[in-house]
Amino acid sequence: MNFKKLIFIIAVFTPLRSFSCFNFNKELKSKYVLLYNIESDSIVYEKNAEERCYPASLTKIATFNSCIDLQQMSNQGEKSNDEKILIEKSVIDSLDGTGSSLAGLVPGSYYSMNELLNLMMIKSGNDAALSLAHKMGPGVDNFMNFMNKKINEIGCLSTHFVNPHGLHDENHYTTCYDLLKIIKYAMKNDKFREIVKTKSLDIDGKTVYNTNELLIPESRYYYDKCYGIKTGRHTEAGYCLASIAGDGSTNYICLCLGAPMYDENNKKIEDNSAMLDSISLYKWAFDNFKLINFPTIKFPTCLSSKFDIPIELCIDSHNLLIPKKNNAYNVRYNVNVSTRVNIPINSGTKLGDISFYCNNNLLTKQNVKSKKSVRPTFLNKLKFILKNIFH
Repeated sequence: MNFKKLIFIIAVFTPLRSFSCFNFNKELKSKYVLLYNIESDSIVYEKNAEERCYPASLTKIATFNSCIDLQQMSNQGEKSNDEKILIEKSVIDSLDGTGSSLAGLVPGSYYSMNELLNLMMIKSGNDAALSLAHKMGPGVDNFMNFMNKKINEIGCLSTHFVNPHGLHDENHYTTCYDLLKIIKYAMKNDKFREIVKTKSLDIDGKTVYNTNELLIPESRYYYDKCYGIKTGRHTEAGYCLASIAGDGSTNYICLCLGAPMYDENNKKIEDNSAMLDSISLYKWAFDNFKLINFPTIKFPTCLSSKFDIPIELCIDSHNLLIPKKNNAYNVRYNVNVSTRVNIPINSGTKLGDISFYCNNNLLTKQNVKSKKSVRPTFLNKLKFILKNIFH
């Protein structure tokens, strides 16, 4: 799968709408679930997706984002990838007794930023995440302040993180909706896309395997369409998985959090239901839905309120995901825009919305925008004045 060929067609913070006509009938053990189609920018299935939950090591996706943003702000860019970072004993010791997933960093040793990012995302090393935050902040507190600010800026208003690795804290939480925004932001970065699909790598003479077993052919959880992203788990969060899968033309992001780790007798459950649920959702989606392009949309006439200047309208994408038994002629749409608009306006200004329906069920809703910037010219103003004088 070539990530560079994927097109992520919607802004990170654009509101999403779920399908009301698609029902997944199989029982899911994950408490919080969201299945999102990339090409149509629409949510196919959701369960408790707006409720707060504990993300465990899925936190590290946001940590990755913040490391890259801070790197770019430092004006060092890719140059700092090879800069050696000292692993401080105090940082490693702070994880003693936490039951952390560790990459095995040795205090006093040096690792490049690139190596630490790999160890954090592939091995899920809390020691790598904490060392990065300590270096990039500088200091973990500064890093977390920056991270929460950036999360808020991309529209994650129901998320707050207190550490860079995801160890449990009651004030460390998110939602599936917010996690999707964090993932979409991360997917803009080439390095992130490359790391999260990596099955294994060698660092310091040791082979490190990805904790996401959907990628591993030898695992019973292997799913051949999957090409990322990240696992997480601890007692309070349960099993968690954020993943992405595609068949060459259609791609989905799936979030399954809060899958049980212990049964009613407090006995450890060996099955990772977050992985099993994700596979079930992917198979259902690929088996039952298809993408179509709906190119012909008749927009209503929209004029500037004062000068009668025609305003061209557009939408971000004409891709729609519909049940395979249907075709484009089953799709209807309803455009809701003002016929008069105050100018000046910039290209991309939201002027209304369009709702797509299949057999009277809502598929998705998109913003209707101005295709070009519109500003009155001297000639427009002169015509307006003459029209009012001789009217």
